[in-house]
Amino acid sequence: MTRITLILKTQAETAIFGTPTATADGFTVQISNYSALYTWAGTATASGSVAISGSGLVTVTGVSGSTSSTATITTTRTGYVSSSATVTATSLASFSPSAVMLTSGTTYTVPTGATSMKAWAVGSGGTGDGWFSWAGNAGGCAYKTWTVTGGSAVAYTRSSNGNSTVTYGGTTITGNAAPRNSRSQTGASFSGGDGGASGGIYTLIAYTNHCGGAVGGNGTPAVCRRNTATNISGLFEALSLAGVTTAETCAATAAFGSGGEDEKYGPTKTAGLGGGGVTANAYNAIAGTPAGEGAVVLYFT
Repeated sequence: MTRITLILKTQAETAIFGTPTATADGFTVQISNYSALYTWAGTATASGSVAISGSGLVTVTGVSGSTSSTATITTTRTGYVSSSATVTATSLASFSPSAVMLTSGTTYTVPTGATSMKAWAVGSGGTGDGWFSWAGNAGGCAYKTWTVTGGSAVAYTRSSNGNSTVTYGGTTITGNAAPRNSRSQTGASFSGGDGGASGGIYTLIAYTNHCGGAVGGNGTPAVCRRNTATNISGLFEALSLAGVTTAETCAATAAFGSGGEDEKYGPTKTAGLGGGGVTANAYNAIAGTPAGEGAVVLYFT
């Protein structure tokens, strides 16, 4: 007589999932019935890798943007029949770096998919007092990098004659304005953030050429004697992405941050944004040119 022994095994817990949250390279999802009595493991399609935390949070990484991936979560335990369950989600859309220069308005919406923002606040340029000094100094520039969320708001201020600020997450950076009608030879300062640069100071060539200071400190003067701006922690690269001219070509419209210039008995040359202008003086045949307005530049990745 043959005796047959039946061993009945209970099936291991089958994962029950919460709502997946998409990430830049996959997704996360909570196992709502997670128990440390079982061993949990997972695989994922679309080249994804799976990690499961001690609290049952499943994290799928390594997936390209805008790509669907299915994670298979298996549950094992000695003396139990293993089980498995699947969950599918699509990663966030890929985000290409973008930049914008702002010369009006007060708020800007972070683009969908962006996770980092670098901002520069450039104060307006100044002018001389018209007697002891005709040209003015440049505005100060502050910069900072934030972690951001798409759809959130960035607050900022800028004006034709005033400080420029950028505020996000309760933190503010300020590029101060250079004074108008001043004989000071000190570039405007900055505050807050990761760093910055004071504005360049005005220069005088043989008492006939009055040259406003440039943003970031005066670079090599152009052939037209405009003082040129200095790159501040990637500012020029962000401006180029935004379609803004940074190389001084001595055109009627100055490059970003260049100082204005006025030659005695000669033509005036305008200032770029944030650059120093020149105060008119009829007695000395100085026609004058306005100082550059303030600006804000945002770069998203």
